[in-house]
Amino acid sequence: MSNSLKGRPVQGRIYEGKESPQFVALFQPMVVLKGGLSTGYKNLITDKDLSDETYTEKSIALIRISGTSIHNNKAVQVDAV
Repeated sequence: MSNSLKGRPVQGRIYEGKESPQFVALFQPMVVLKGGLSTGYKNLITDKDLSDETYTEKSIALIRISGTSIHNNKAVQVDAV
């Protein structure tokens, strides 16, 4: 791809839950936890009076692990049923 674009930067869009195996392989191990630490996220939670689901050491999390090999495994925090 780099050769065909003559070294120009490339931007792509990857949707959460629809990541290609090649994308997941770039970020091994890939663990996706709920919540966030950014100021924007914290301000949104405060302004909308929402509960903060950010994982902490004292929290309990349910994690779904998917993938078919060690090269494309992904762990994602999900809601408890």
